[in-house]
Amino acid sequence: MRSGACPKCGRTEILDGVRVKVPSAGSVDDVRVVVAPTSGMLRQQTGSDLRAWICAGCGFTELYASDPGLLADRWRAGER
Repeated sequence: MRSGACPKCGRTEILDGVRVKVPSAGSVDDVRVVVAPTSGMLRQQTGSDLRAWICAGCGFTELYASDPGLLADRWRAGER
């Protein structure tokens, strides 16, 4: 959908880069994808915000990580 057209209905009006939030423990947090080391003493997580591309016609939604390169690097290094 980042190309500008909905793959489901073909409409070209796309809401791009919309923040995705979810309520948690009385507050609202951004949705993130997270990878973390599978072993070791320090397990610092690596995360990336998710942004939504939403079709204004049918509502079909795609999510994209804002920093996929960093996630991929950490994933290849053994973080899952």
